[in-house]
Amino acid sequence: MKDIRQLIREIIRKKGPIRKVAQEIGIDHANLIRMLRENSDPRLKTIERIIEHLGYSLTLKREELKTVKRPSRSRRRNRSHNRKEVI
Repeated sequence: MKDIRQLIREIIRKKGPIRKVAQEIGIDHANLIRMLRENSDPRLKTIERIIEHLGYSLTLKREELKTVKRPSRSRRRNRSHNRKEVI
């Protein structure tokens, strides 16, 4: 899955020069570049502002988590009692 910053970078590249896009949004272009780096942690409000300016919206979608079946507690307890010590 792509990172949100990577998706925004791709959209901005299609829209035009980053300096122009930053100016339209009202963000210094150096700050916009810093925000879109992989090691940055931009605020959600800033991400929303950029996304809305680019003509998109941010939507959260719940996905079903895959569960891993674990042995019952009684089976786990029994395993430890069944071990034999080798001397």
